[in-house]
Amino acid sequence: MRQNHLIYSKLYAAADRIDDIEDLVALKPTEQELMEAKKLVLQQDASDVWPTIVDECISVLKKRLGHEK
Repeated sequence: MRQNHLIYSKLYAAADRIDDIEDLVALKPTEQELMEAKKLVLQQDASDVWPTIVDECISVLKKRLGHEK
C-alpha cells in the first residue's frame, strides 16, 4: 500500500476511533500529507459532526508530530 493511502486509511480509523492514532503518529506524515488525507476522509461520512471530528483528530496529530506553530 502506498504511503498516502496508508495515511488516509489510518486517519479515517483515528477519526472514527482515537485509539488508532498511534499508528498514524508512527507513519510521521507531513502536514501536506495530512491535508490531502483529510480531503478524502471528509468524503467518507455525510454527518454534520464528521468534519469537526476529523479536524479535532488532525489537531491532535499536528501537536503530536510537532506541526503546530
